Amino acid sequence: MVQLSYQSNAPTMLVTSGGVSESEFAMANHTTKQCLVCGKEFVVKSRSPRQRMCSHSCGRRFNIKIPSPLHQPETDTYLIPLTKGYNAIVDACDIDLAAFKWTASVSRTGPVYAMRQFIRDGKQENDSIHRAVLSRVIGRLLLRNEYVDHINGDGLLNTRANLRLATKAQNAANQKVRSDNASGYKGVSWSKVSQKWRARIKVGGREFGLGLFATAELAHAAYVVAAIKYQGEYASDGRRELKP
Repeated sequence: MVQLSYQSNAPTMLVTSGGVSESEFAMANHTTKQCLVCGKEFVVKSRSPRQRMCSHSCGRRFNIKIPSPLHQPETDTYLIPLTKGYNAIVDACDIDLAAFKWTASVSRTGPVYAMRQFIRDGKQENDSIHRAVLSRVIGRLLLRNEYVDHINGDGLLNTRANLRLATKAQNAANQKVRSDNASGYKGVSWSKVSQKWRARIKVGGREFGLGLFATAELAHAAYVVAAIKYQGEYASDGRRELKP
């Protein structure tokens, strides 16, 4: 039974016969759930116990049709369809990531990555398949200053064997040659002043010159030697990983 209780010079308060306030009475008839889309906790009213999303926006995102992954039995991996005709590859143990809607993040000069956006604590955040997988491997979330390095340089091959933890400098060392590199070789550019090919390498955030050469091939050979010496296991000639 619910009755009204009045106090002089005080606002009206709805109380139950047991002395429970209006807000306490309401919460007793509600439950808390976690949104299937953004992960935010929300209160489910007693009249809609089957509610699974916190808002209409998350409901629309949840109803987006997600393509089914394709199993590759020869490697026991799965292709997760992305936008723009791309596919991300994951191990069978990470196939649950296919439940999310992933998009292809394509840059003009760099690799392609599988990304998605979600809401956390009311803020929009980005996530990637490679960071999600490596977080599972090391058993914790990655810090903002921690990077995921794709060993073979392919941003879509997200098998556990192809991912490793790296610093920003180490990740940059293992990048493929940029598509806008006129020489076609990593670490090599044309010097208009000397009319020769120049070799350069970045170590610890600083750039060092390796000399001027008559051909781009000779300049690149100098870069490869320096990369193995200073970048170790993360060294790359721009096409493949180099072994120290």
